[in-house]
Amino acid sequence: MTTPNIQKMLKEHFYLSIEQSVINTLLRRCRKRGYLTRKDGVYFRNESTLKQLNFTQIENEVLANHIYLLSSFIEFCKETFQLNIDNEKAEEMVYSFLEQNGLLIMQESKSLQAKFALLCS
Repeated sequence: MTTPNIQKMLKEHFYLSIEQSVINTLLRRCRKRGYLTRKDGVYFRNESTLKQLNFTQIENEVLANHIYLLSSFIEFCKETFQLNIDNEKAEEMVYSFLEQNGLLIMQESKSLQAKFALLCS
């Protein structure tokens, strides 16, 4: 695995846009913890160590939370704005909101409902 390949996979599978410098930092940390090995600039998974993480269970929990978020957002739009949207549109709207307001979410949570209202209108 190379950094550009990992960056592409993160975007495709998890919809995460992460700078290569951040990925490199994470890769170094994973290597120090024994999850990866590196040879000639290419990273390789340490399967025996990774199996101990139980990633599948964590991934399933995150997916369940994602589904709950989308269904709650769809219901919110329907009840508050009489706006009927499908899962694909809800996902697009939530991701757009997070891209535009990710830092604000961490700084001020009180204005979130107003921002969602603007997004739905």
